[in-house]
Amino acid sequence: MLPNSFSPTLKTLLLALLFIYCTSTHAQQHFWHSDPEPSDSTRQTGELYLEVPAAFYFLNNEFFGAAVEGYTLPGYQLMPWLSYRLGERVVLGGGLNLQQEFGGNRTLAVQPLFSVQALLRPELQLTLGYLNAYRDHRLSDALYYYEAEITAPYEMGFRFEYEGASTWGDAWMSWEQYIETGDTIPEIFTAGVSLRRDLWKRDRWELVLPVQGLALHRGGQVSDFEEAGTTAVNVAGGLELLRRGSRPDRSWGWFGQFLYYKDLKEAQQQGIYSGHAFYSGFTLQMQSHRALLAFWQGQDFLSVRGNPIYHSVSTFAPYEVLGRRQLIEGRYRWEQRLHPQAVFSFLLDGFLDLETGQLDYGYSLRLSLTPAFFLGRPQDRLR
Repeated sequence: MLPNSFSPTLKTLLLALLFIYCTSTHAQQHFWHSDPEPSDSTRQTGELYLEVPAAFYFLNNEFFGAAVEGYTLPGYQLMPWLSYRLGERVVLGGGLNLQQEFGGNRTLAVQPLFSVQALLRPELQLTLGYLNAYRDHRLSDALYYYEAEITAPYEMGFRFEYEGASTWGDAWMSWEQYIETGDTIPEIFTAGVSLRRDLWKRDRWELVLPVQGLALHRGGQVSDFEEAGTTAVNVAGGLELLRRGSRPDRSWGWFGQFLYYKDLKEAQQQGIYSGHAFYSGFTLQMQSHRALLAFWQGQDFLSVRGNPIYHSVSTFAPYEVLGRRQLIEGRYRWEQRLHPQAVFSFLLDGFLDLETGQLDYGYSLRLSLTPAFFLGRPQDRLR
């Protein structure tokens, strides 16, 4: 652990060095384990496929600060999935999500999942049912916790995705708890929007404007539940600058983002009803190596679905309010692509709290596979 306090001069020097480095160097805030290449780009109408995406993971967080307790997650996920292309504009899918942590303390978790994707216009797609959420929304870890891909690996609801020449957009609602008249549990759902607009492109340079919003609702008029209802929102916006290298596996850039939190019903139990944060940093990618260095400053900030390491309230010490948070964050990822549908990755991350001098860190391994098998054309057999 570092000394319990930093002098104002040292804090200023650290921040100055960070921002000078940022302005000279990758803006992609999404920093998580690597994915294999998609296997559905050449499928034709009427074809039935069996997909068997799987992930084997070991995650260990050595957290000793006041915000989050340390923990370990070793286990696997398996999702056998049948995919049928009904036509040029409709794809049906269904399967099971299977998950278990090593050690036998929990039984195998099994969840049936179904979805339909409809291409409403050439640039607009609607998905109903299962949503592949934590990657598709293109949000930062501070707003949408990447680790939830393990702890809460799916969303159920609907999603609109727009992809134009210079604008990408995503709007969705995930229904997490349904209620009926007379229930004693609250209705829970998350709604969000994510927009990205290309402001400037020249040669290998890109300047992008991201605007994002999330809302978590816990309530319901027809349910008689004891806990206080709440509606909390996050809004974020900023800029991202990207410089691509002469090779597709090399790039660097910078990002800056302002984030806002508001509890509309003022029901947060520690009494934090609004707050804000600033997040800025850079990423650098060279072949199979990727690194991130960033600075976070938050005041009374909470995120409805984000990584709790950034929060201004402890997740395990009741009613402990941390107030202002200043963090220097570093992440490193190494990947090895074993096959177009198989990739291994190692991730190391660390968070230095400038207020207390506490250094929290974590590391994880993951082997991800996406094999797919052609089963035939069912309509040909019916003729």
